[in-house]
Amino acid sequence: PRASVWSRDATRLIFSEGAGILEWAREGGVRTLYTSGSPLRDLSIVWQGSSGGARGVAAVPRGDADIWALPLDPETLVPTGPALQLARSTLTENHPRLSPDGTRFAFVSTRGGSSEVWVADASGENPRQVSNLGSFISGYPRWSPDGRRIAFHARVPNDANLYVVDADAGVPRKVAPGTAPVWSPDGRYLYAVLGAFGLFRVAVDNGIVEPLFEGQFPVVTLDGSRIIYAGR
Repeated sequence: PRASVWSRDATRLIFSEGAGILEWAREGGVRTLYTSGSPLRDLSIVWQGSSGGARGVAAVPRGDADIWALPLDPETLVPTGPALQLARSTLTENHPRLSPDGTRFAFVSTRGGSSEVWVADASGENPRQVSNLGSFISGYPRWSPDGRRIAFHARVPNDANLYVVDADAGVPRKVAPGTAPVWSPDGRYLYAVLGAFGLFRVAVDNGIVEPLFEGQFPVVTLDGSRIIYAGR
């Protein structure tokens, strides 16, 4: 399972696996919500208001991978219409992530010659490059809870490090070695992976690292009290 996202009431966990979007409920187990014609590389979902519906974006690798949006019913998470293409170029777009308010999404693209983080409107318009590291690989862009900053990992040229950049302007700041960052609900820490299976958290402001335990792909609960992760 990858790209796990909690529902607002923290009773359901939505994630991608292969070509499917699945839901795990505390009461009821796992069910399939959507099946794509191709494997899904990433998934991001945001709920918009009490009755405003939900939006999902995912990357589908088809030669040069592009980013599509899939409208979802906010209660059942069943698709309510066809997928719409949001980000496309002759090179690769992947790792989409919607902002907390659903108005923008961050993604990774090689359209500029290196793997960098970009931000676009939720409609796919006005794409703008926000990192310029000359990265061999960038990935896992994650919005801070207040929607002002984006954390991501990048290899420049070979060492994997965590970076944080202002979503509107600024220069990416290296925080610590690691990959696959996720924010704590209060925006003070990043939880990430160092090496093959070492979970840790790092203070965003000063880069102090606190090793935790073995695991991968952390997801922090909405109240910050627990971590869901992949084990060996």
